[in-house]
Amino acid sequence: RHWSTKFSLVPAYLAAGYFVATTLQKSQLMFRILFPVCVMLSLAPQALLEFRYFITPFILLRLQVKPTHTLRLLAEFFLLVAINTVVMYLFLFKTFTWQHQPHQVQRFMW
Repeated sequence: RHWSTKFSLVPAYLAAGYFVATTLQKSQLMFRILFPVCVMLSLAPQALLEFRYFITPFILLRLQVKPTHTLRLLAEFFLLVAINTVVMYLFLFKTFTWQHQPHQVQRFMW
């Protein structure tokens, strides 16, 4: 791999941080203060960051902030449907086997 590959998602991380920050501006002061602190405290001790660790903060953020634009809500809905479709495809059709268990089909799931 090229040395710069690990930096390729930095613009996406910055955009996501910006969108979370603008979303938090619409919420109450206590939530704006405690939400980032709690997310950092729950993610900092993890040795490996996986998507499942971000599900609870995402749900809390979505429950706290009401959607204001129908177009944004539809875009979020279709993005989540696309992600779920990709995950289901990987689970159903991308199987593999371990060398020490050649006759058992394994499935990838994150």
